[in-house]
Amino acid sequence: MKIFKRLTSALMVLPVMAALTACSDDDKYTPAQALSNAQVFFASDIPSSVKLAEDQTSFDVKINRVKTDGELTVALTSTQDTASTAQVTVPGSVTFADGEKEAVITVTYDPTTIDYDDVNKVNISIADAEYATPYGITTYAFEASMPAPWTPWIATKAAWVSAGYDAAEWPLSESESTCTYTYTSCPFSALKGPDPGLPILYRKSLNDPTKAQFWIQHWAFNVDLYLDYNPETHNIVVPMNYIGADDEDLGSFYMTDVSGWQQADFYSRGYPCTYDPESGKFVLNVAYVTAELACYGYGEETIQVDGFYVPDYSAVPTFEGVLTKDDLPYAQVTMEFGADVQKVLGYIVEKGADKDAVADALAAGDVEGVELVAGINNLPIGDLTGELLLVVASVVDGEVAYHDAVSFGYYGGGKSPWTALGTGYFTDDMILPLFGYEADDYPVEIEESTETPGVYRLLAMYSAVAADFGVESGTGDVIVNAEDPDAVYILPQPLELTLGSNGPFSISTDAGEYVAEYGFEAVKAQLPEIFATLKDGVISFPVLTDEREDGSTMNYQLWAVMNGKYYYAGRAGQFKIVLPEAAAEVKAKAASAARAKSFRARLTAKSGYKRADMRKKMGKSMKMSHRKPALNKGFKAKTL
Repeated sequence: MKIFKRLTSALMVLPVMAALTACSDDDKYTPAQALSNAQVFFASDIPSSVKLAEDQTSFDVKINRVKTDGELTVALTSTQDTASTAQVTVPGSVTFADGEKEAVITVTYDPTTIDYDDVNKVNISIADAEYATPYGITTYAFEASMPAPWTPWIATKAAWVSAGYDAAEWPLSESESTCTYTYTSCPFSALKGPDPGLPILYRKSLNDPTKAQFWIQHWAFNVDLYLDYNPETHNIVVPMNYIGADDEDLGSFYMTDVSGWQQADFYSRGYPCTYDPESGKFVLNVAYVTAELACYGYGEETIQVDGFYVPDYSAVPTFEGVLTKDDLPYAQVTMEFGADVQKVLGYIVEKGADKDAVADALAAGDVEGVELVAGINNLPIGDLTGELLLVVASVVDGEVAYHDAVSFGYYGGGKSPWTALGTGYFTDDMILPLFGYEADDYPVEIEESTETPGVYRLLAMYSAVAADFGVESGTGDVIVNAEDPDAVYILPQPLELTLGSNGPFSISTDAGEYVAEYGFEAVKAQLPEIFATLKDGVISFPVLTDEREDGSTMNYQLWAVMNGKYYYAGRAGQFKIVLPEAAAEVKAKAASAARAKSFRARLTAKSGYKRADMRKKMGKSMKMSHRKPALNKGFKAKTL
């Protein structure tokens, strides 16, 4: 991806107040004392990597001295990795001829004992400090290895054949030498989605038929990606690749496969990395990690080599509504098919069902689905009622090639358990502050339970927040229990919200956490102050104070739960929910359809942020104070 290399913030230059002072006439300069010894050192231009060769048995290392009078012999010591096959023999001393400032030692090795690409870390040091210089390099550290013989890097089949290699062994396309990398898991949200037009090259080992490599240029933040490939099994190993980005706190970020991250080969069975030379598609199960192998995002990413025909088996449903025909209910759905669709089946289940499993069952014939056509289709709902899910599966040769789902509600022709109240709004003091933004207002459609007045459902509560971060997410409905207006709470529940690699998020209040554990009546009796209140159509959440183990305190209104960790939310004390009946009276800024546009315009014009900056923040590590609430705090054992 041809964008800037670093994502770190600008370095701050701090003034050094005490250490820098003006010189006065009284100050005296005392020069360093001249050294009388030989001042032996290693040259600064000697290589840090030494390539051993099969047709050689030694290489030379230069050593210098400052004082050149007289012949001088200086002792040397050396260390190396005893586990490596690339063992070398280092002389125990170096001798300078009279008047010479440079001497050479010869390091020897046996090429017949060395494995290809086996790296040996070697250190050669000047043994006697009496002869060394404090101003130069007194220990020469280098890596010694014998590179395996490879073909040159080649981009096209024509060049491959022209170089004399077998045309049948060329794994890329006939004419193209570019590919599209699709990012899904990188913690830096600037790397999301397809990145087309990346050059891709190939080479193979000349002495091992199981070894080859792919080289993708301008990958990630304009760096190189190397993939190890076995042409016989088509398996891929992803070595540790620097992605070209750093975090100011966490350091450099790398990508490797899940096996490399876990440092266990058996993970490759459950998280394989493969290349299909028939379709030109790579499937990589990768992890984005720091140098310490702390993972900040993992998942399946793909590479599609250009020049291959990629069939389109997509089948995208759009729910149109429920119709009644011959007194029977049908879900009406419009289907849009890809060019290569062969067969698409549809099936309606309850909303909580696993859509992946339903799609597999359709393909296997374990359930009898309705065969769908492009355009309008009517699927029988049968006896199902409530929140339902229409699953569609595009099937090729008995396998699921593509699947999708769309949810809808049907209540058997009777009264819905929810009554639409209209558009209210809420002030988000939970997600925005986690990414460095101030609390702000968002519209939300609100319904009330027909069976339990005072229980409200906020539909896809955080979808508008997600939209301002440039992603489709936040589709979870949030239930707020205000049956008792003096004791309002939110039970722990998912938001279906993921921002970059952060998430999924859930929401809860202190009261909701306690109610889930101990029951409403007991919590209200003992801790009434932790509940929110509903007054004049506004649900207000109290600002609570948590005393932490280190003695510090933290103000908060509710909990943002991310990946099972609890984070203080509502720390500015602005989180609230305004019901539609009160939205006009409190002049809700989120009441119009232009709300999202005005928010983005204000971010750009006033704060200087653009949507790309918000996406970037989604990938940054967030410095948040968190803890899991102690559910037994404040309760008496005899009561509960």
